[in-house]
Amino acid sequence: GCGETVKRLLWRPESRTLFVVLDLAQLPRDSQERLACLAQIEKTVEAQLNRCCGPEGRKFVKSIRIGFSDPARSTVSIDTASVVRQGSAIDRFRRKAWISSLAATLGMGAVAAKAQEAGGQRAVSGLNSELGVMGGVHDDDGVFVGEGAVTMPLGDSLGVRWDGAVGSIDGEFLGGGAAHLFWRNPEVGLLGIAGGYLWSEVGDLPGEVGKIGVVAGEGEYYLENVTISGLAGYQFSENSGGDGFLGRTNLEWYLSDDLMLNTGVEANPVRDWLGRAGMEYRPGFDALPGLSVFTEGAFGDDGYHRAFGGIRFYFGESTTLKEKHRRDTFRFQLLPTQMVDSISAYGD
Repeated sequence: GCGETVKRLLWRPESRTLFVVLDLAQLPRDSQERLACLAQIEKTVEAQLNRCCGPEGRKFVKSIRIGFSDPARSTVSIDTASVVRQGSAIDRFRRKAWISSLAATLGMGAVAAKAQEAGGQRAVSGLNSELGVMGGVHDDDGVFVGEGAVTMPLGDSLGVRWDGAVGSIDGEFLGGGAAHLFWRNPEVGLLGIAGGYLWSEVGDLPGEVGKIGVVAGEGEYYLENVTISGLAGYQFSENSGGDGFLGRTNLEWYLSDDLMLNTGVEANPVRDWLGRAGMEYRPGFDALPGLSVFTEGAFGDDGYHRAFGGIRFYFGESTTLKEKHRRDTFRFQLLPTQMVDSISAYGD
């Protein structure tokens, strides 16, 4: 047999990871027998998880890691042997203790998962925010932009979000913001209204100021690994020819729960067409679970182009990037950084 190989069970709530720490001395010396024993331990953990919690338990526990030493990052002890000084009684029942502890702990986890699922239809999981910084080029000029957003629930079915951005293009100031009121079912999609405003000093003449305002309706439709987004509204501008209707559509494809590719097109009063493409990836570092890296770019008629790259920090309840986009905040629609695509044309 595999002997009394399990020393302790540890739980990391931030990443929902279960660590099974083994006693190397208790494993067989023969390499083939040791591999067989490790495989059996892994099957036992999976079987206990499924027996105690059913399918919901595996949804709650994102990963199971088996090793011979405690993880470097902070964890919580969940077995009796780890939290009580060992004595003869504990030693005799250690093998049973880890199984019962696993059942109790993951049983509570399954209840939490079911509670989360019951409340999972809320438009917004809870108050959350995000901060991002990016740099790049905009029509061959250097650009630096910082952006942020706060999203909060209004009851179960409604949510509100505020966006803000500030930065510079070729040393000239730009800043803006947007507000969104929306209904959402995370399993179905989103419908909302939005308004945005952007102020920029980017233009051909010194001191020239460009101002853009937009009011629009927006929506998202969720498939398993694809989000289809759209926006339609009216744009106001101080510049001649800058007023009129605009429309955007976007497709986001999640290659995994933490890697998203997106592409989209737009038509507005000045640009006959505008294309967008980008990606976002959440590495899932234990120390920075909300960190993602992204790139985004746009190109259009009359030679317009821009390319940004940066990092973003999410603060909220959801774990994966897809969950953050569908249960906390949302990525596409009326972002100030997307309105930057218009300011170049309208400021000319």
